[in-house]
Amino acid sequence: MKPKVYLILFIFAFIINYSLAGNFTVTSNQDTGQATLRWAISQANLSNGLDTIKFNISSSGGQIVISPLTELTPITDPLFIDGYSQPGNIDTNINLVLSGNLFSYSKKYGLIIKTNIFKVEGLHFKNFSVLPADN
Repeated sequence: MKPKVYLILFIFAFIINYSLAGNFTVTSNQDTGQATLRWAISQANLSNGLDTIKFNISSSGGQIVISPLTELTPITDPLFIDGYSQPGNIDTNINLVLSGNLFSYSKKYGLIIKTNIFKVEGLHFKNFSVLPADN
């Protein structure tokens, strides 16, 4: 094949992969159910491409705490968790907290990363550990 054909195929594959990526919004700080962090991670794992999880949890001010009862679903597909998408969440005032205080058993990690493409920002972690992909 000619180089132009390869380039066109590469661009087409990139566009298809990018268009399959999803955006999932967390609107609940509950452990399970639709629009929770657990749900969003599960949906992102099913979606090809680099997905984004955003937040829009109703709050009367102060910290918003997400306290799962067990470790979250392992992340198996490229993912960006954007805590700064939560209204009022800025560098000098991060109001989203991922807490392991309610774990009903002793777990070393609350979140296991099984992909090499992962980024999280705008979240505080309290008694909550993340196992990176290279372990």
